[in-house]
Formats: sequence, C-alpha cells, structure tokens
Amino acid sequence: MFKIFKKHPKTLWISMQDVLAIIKSDYDKSWPFEIIEFRYGGTTHRMGAYVEDLDEKFYNKIKQEEIHFVFDEQTYTSFEEFVKSVHINGIPITDVLGPIEVLQAGIVNGEAMLSSPWGEKRLSAHAIEKE
Repeated sequence: MFKIFKKHPKTLWISMQDVLAIIKSDYDKSWPFEIIEFRYGGTTHRMGAYVEDLDEKFYNKIKQEEIHFVFDEQTYTSFEEFVKSVHINGIPITDVLGPIEVLQAGIVNGEAMLSSPWGEKRLSAHAIEKE
C-alpha cells in the first residue's frame, strides 16, 4: 500500500543581520532587494526595497535615490533612514538578535514570484539550523 505525503517546504530561519547585509549589499550596487515576508516574536512582517516604475528603468541603471525601502506599511527613502526608523516589538531592527522565520520571498503584487520556497538562494545560503 502506498501513502501519499504532501510535501511541505522546510522553514527558513535566518538572522536579521544577514538579511540586512544582503539588503545593504544590493543597495550599494543600486539594485532593490526583493520583498520578503517573515515572522518574528509571533508577528508577521513584510520588508524589502522597491523602485517605482521598475519596468521603465529595468534596462537603464537604477540610481540609489530611486530605491525605496518598505517595512509593513511604512516606506523610507534611504537605507540609513530604514535601519534607523524600523523597530520590531520595540527593538531597533539592527538589534534583533533571534532568528527570523522567512515565510515568503520575492513577493511582487502580493505573490511569491520565485520558485524556491523562500525565493532566491542568497537567503537560504545563510540559513540557521533550528531544532
């Protein structure tokens, strides 16, 4: 007799510092980091970077000043403003110590657009093993 198992993607745990380092690296290259949805301390959040009218600018060089950052419903015009302003459960985003659980990555118009369970492989390269 055969059993059919529904395949569930593994949970991706990653440190906030690793995510911020990837976002900063992309920003330094004038490229917006994808939008990710994650859970920390029992609450779910979305954050990342975007460029308005990206289709028009895709073949042209994106300038850093065109990149905007988002955390939940708030937007920020620079990486520095983003990391100074965002707090999770009263903790500055740069001081979040525990791992975050990535739920989706590569979100465009509310849908995860990349094929792996967590989006691009740079996130999973920093995965933390949790028991």
